[in-house]
Amino acid sequence: MALDALLTERSVTRAAGHLNVGQSAMSSSLGRLRKLLGDELLTRAPDGMRLTPRAVALVEPVRSAVRQFQCIVLREDSFDPATVERGFTLAVPGSVEAYLIPRLLALLRREAPGISLRLRALDYGSVLGELDADKVDLAVGVLTEGQAHHKVRALYRFGYLCLFNPELLGVAPPLSLADYLRFPHIMTSITGADHGVVDINRRTKVKASPSSFTPQRPDPPAVPNRSGTALILHS
Repeated sequence: MALDALLTERSVTRAAGHLNVGQSAMSSSLGRLRKLLGDELLTRAPDGMRLTPRAVALVEPVRSAVRQFQCIVLREDSFDPATVERGFTLAVPGSVEAYLIPRLLALLRREAPGISLRLRALDYGSVLGELDADKVDLAVGVLTEGQAHHKVRALYRFGYLCLFNPELLGVAPPLSLADYLRFPHIMTSITGADHGVVDINRRTKVKASPSSFTPQRPDPPAVPNRSGTALILHS
């Protein structure tokens, strides 16, 4: 547990706080681990502490072993949603929040009234680390990466609908691929990326990437169908 905390936090002080032990105790643990593994594990650098190459190679195996141990030791014999009182932190993108959360809250109200939800914006760049650090209990999104200990389940499939004004664009329906690529796009991007899932070999002309679903003057939007989770707007 100490090794996992040190590799994750990269700081003796933060690792001690993570495990609720004193800093001196964590320093002693680091000393014993260095002697046992024959490696410094953490070294000082101008920007703080850095992992040695050996420590970097240990991050995922140690994390996976700790998660498996926790599943065995901390596994509850029974879970009764009707009586349990517990809060869960969910990381979800805005589109999924609007579609899924009202349905989830209705289900919890009927089946698990003692469960509460804490919602936060999904950051694909950090969500796996947040799951491993127990800062997030569940993430919902298009998650294609992860390790063996990250449990992934498909919730639903989705497609896209393209809504546009033929008179405004000067084209007749149905909208062709050539016309779709010809017009400039506004693409919502939490991470600031200039391409997304609805992108034809990156030939889509993205003129702006706002971080929310409230861009300026959304003329002909390409929006998800009733089971979708994405929004693309054309200026």
